[in-house]
Amino acid sequence: MNLRKLISSILIVGCIVVFSPIVLEAKEETSTEVPPFELISRENLSKSYAHYTMGLLYDNEGKPKEAIAEYLKALEYNYRSADIHLKLSVDYLKIGEYNKAIKQLKTAVNVTPQDRRVFHLLAYLYTAMGKYDKAASTYESILELNPEDATSSAALAELYLIQGKTKEAISSYERMAEENPNSDFAYFKLGIICAQLQNSESAIKYLKKAINLKPDYIEAQLALAVVCELSGNLKEAASSYARAIEINPKNVKVYIHLAWIYLSQEKPKEATAVLMRAIEEDLESADLHLVMGMTYSASEDYQKAIEHYTKAIELDSTQSKAFFYLGSLLERTGKREESKVNLKKAIELDPTDSDALNYLGYMYAEDGENLDEAIEMVKKAISIEPENGAYIDSLGWAYYKKGMLDEALIELKKAAKFLDSDATIFDHLGDVYSQKKMKDEANKAWQKSLELDSSLEDVKEKLKRSLAPQMITNNAH
Repeated sequence: MNLRKLISSILIVGCIVVFSPIVLEAKEETSTEVPPFELISRENLSKSYAHYTMGLLYDNEGKPKEAIAEYLKALEYNYRSADIHLKLSVDYLKIGEYNKAIKQLKTAVNVTPQDRRVFHLLAYLYTAMGKYDKAASTYESILELNPEDATSSAALAELYLIQGKTKEAISSYERMAEENPNSDFAYFKLGIICAQLQNSESAIKYLKKAINLKPDYIEAQLALAVVCELSGNLKEAASSYARAIEINPKNVKVYIHLAWIYLSQEKPKEATAVLMRAIEEDLESADLHLVMGMTYSASEDYQKAIEHYTKAIELDSTQSKAFFYLGSLLERTGKREESKVNLKKAIELDPTDSDALNYLGYMYAEDGENLDEAIEMVKKAISIEPENGAYIDSLGWAYYKKGMLDEALIELKKAAKFLDSDATIFDHLGDVYSQKKMKDEANKAWQKSLELDSSLEDVKEKLKRSLAPQMITNNAH
């Protein structure tokens, strides 16, 4: 909204919104005395009105400076006209003369202390200038004139929030709710504040009140969904997201959030159904197809997952995660070279993607290629997530493949501390110990690996070969 429209809306409906502070260096003018009352002649009134009318014409032509000149002439004949002072303040505001605007508004207050339009614009100016205490005082004056002015009450509460006066903000909204028990907005704002204070129980209570008063309150419904999701109440979160979709079926992000909840509950079919409904609503987006790929991947329908990851890339070729998930799925389906191409692209788009760095680095290590690059990639991933046991395992494995057994052993031992339930890490440890001729330690590591995952046939074979000479010796005795 441009400044002219904003000012017009303030003057017409007396509303006010809170803006970021405008930095001003000039000092505020304070001379706002009104000359002693005296009768104005009809001739002077006529002259004042003529200049006032010219000012209006210049305003309509978008010429605030010329309008100001006319309004000032109008004041020479009728200084007690609040309307002229108000028009001057608006035009001073348009050209950035904030302090002159305030001077005119203060004068208007002295002329007509009951005119709430003046107070609203004065409060707006103080807010825009970052003078929150004065803005709050002005809103308090408005509320003295009209205690039921909900807009001013809300603006005052928002000022308190900007100033970090949370208790005062809560009190203001609670007062609004007491004065108007049907104020869904007051309960909504109380819910948001409580959510910010991480008081999810109170936040849910207030948001539900707002929704009971206004069932199609989409903002409250979404806020309730988010609070429930963050507090771990996924069932109610899903219900709120579903209700939000009923209210507004054209918000693709809500479908995605609901699908994520179903995925976190290991319900890929429900997640897929939600996303299919979004597609039926013609709400295609790269993010939607990305999550759709995840749902099919979770259902082990890899071909469809690949199709949706590919579609996500078609819609947004900068979608690094789509390249990563496509690359990882191609590796799982045996298309290793295609996988590497996509993982490289993911890293190119986002050099801080630790998952992609680790994944490609580990693939290089497994294939025994680009080992120096693999080590650097995994090291970078670890610098981003220093306690990620899987990444540390990848580094140890890359060192092993490069023949750096001592370094490999250090890293793999460290990885085992972070992930003591990972069979692959203990398998890798067994291989390193075996190469270092530490047979007993190798056997223990492989045995631990099989305890964690008895289906690892290659580990069984390695352990069998390692134990065979010992069994033959024991049988000979």
